[in-house]
Amino acid sequence: MSTVLSSEPAFVRARKPSIRRIFVPDPGMILVDCDLSGADAQIVAWESGEADFKAKLRSGVKIHRETAEGFFGDVWRNALGDTGNKLTPKGKMYDDIKRATHGTNYGASARTLSANLGWPRSTGERFHHWWLRVQHPGIGEWHRRTEHSLRTSRSVSNVFGYSIIYYDRVDALLPEALAWQPQSAIALVSFKSALQIKKKYRFVQFLLQVHDSIVFQIPFSERGSLADIRRDLDVVVPYPDPLTIGSKMQVSTRSWGDLIEFDPRTPDLWLEKEKELV
Repeated sequence: MSTVLSSEPAFVRARKPSIRRIFVPDPGMILVDCDLSGADAQIVAWESGEADFKAKLRSGVKIHRETAEGFFGDVWRNALGDTGNKLTPKGKMYDDIKRATHGTNYGASARTLSANLGWPRSTGERFHHWWLRVQHPGIGEWHRRTEHSLRTSRSVSNVFGYSIIYYDRVDALLPEALAWQPQSAIALVSFKSALQIKKKYRFVQFLLQVHDSIVFQIPFSERGSLADIRRDLDVVVPYPDPLTIGSKMQVSTRSWGDLIEFDPRTPDLWLEKEKELV
């Protein structure tokens, strides 16, 4: 992958700011970016052991939408705007819920939630109780299990059997330990996925792993293999109830900042969309 300075007019760069656009595939190559879809939420759900939570994720339920409606009620249903725009009331609530669930899953206190989200202290306390005690008590049990491991062995392990030992004060370690378990497992899934692809497809040139994302390039002449590569990305996470986290694939012949989602049902549509880019 080459690094070049953009030669686009200033007004184009202002409209589409992205430092990733300076990273381009080598001549005759397609840049491919594959990232795990909803990996954090799925690992947390499987750690919680909650059958209903896992079933919802497997069926494609929009968890953050459902959570926002459950917590905010009519305020959410009647809010103006859309979830993709944080400057609208609905978009702001949606973003708050995403941050609140992620923070609570990883050990943030009600006080921390309120401070970071600009919520009244009572709202943070209500969400914290509702999420861990009412909606997902299994997550609360995972928290207690992790804390017990810290206090008895000063270590925690992830689902792949890797462990980390801590030497700081146990009282302050819970959020870090809670985050390490899913985050380390996700990084391993990405790494194992890359190894699988490299072993099967010799023409793949790996360039980068960024946590839950792997970036590589393939010859344009091998674009017919994209659907097979996407399928072969899957890695089984070895829970008693095995988990497979799906991946989203994006491709481009132009740059890392011009990626277009690849759909195996219409394998050449991305080429048509790419022609339409400014």
